[in-house]
Amino acid sequence: MTDLIEADPTLYLDEICDSMYNDTGVFVSFSTIADDLKECLKLTWKKVQKVHPSQSPVKWEEYIDSIADLQPEMLVFSDESAIVQWELYCNYG
Repeated sequence: MTDLIEADPTLYLDEICDSMYNDTGVFVSFSTIADDLKECLKLTWKKVQKVHPSQSPVKWEEYIDSIADLQPEMLVFSDESAIVQWELYCNYG
C-alpha cells in the first residue's frame, strides 16, 4: 500500500481498495485502509481543496491591490461553475 500511495498520493480510499483487490485478490474495507493510513503513514482525513491549476499567488496579490481602494458596495462577483457529480461525494482525500 505504501508504494501505491507514493506513486499517487491523491488516490481516494475506493481507488486504493480497488487497486489492492486487483493486485492481491483480497477485498480490504475502507475503514481498514483508513486505519492503516493513519497508523502506519500518519495520514489522517483531510478535506480536499480543489485549486485551479492556473491559480497564481502573484496575480491574486495584483488583483487585491487593484481593488483595495474600492468601496465594498462597488464590488460584484459572479462565478461560472461546472459540476461533476462524482466529485460531490468525494469530500475527503
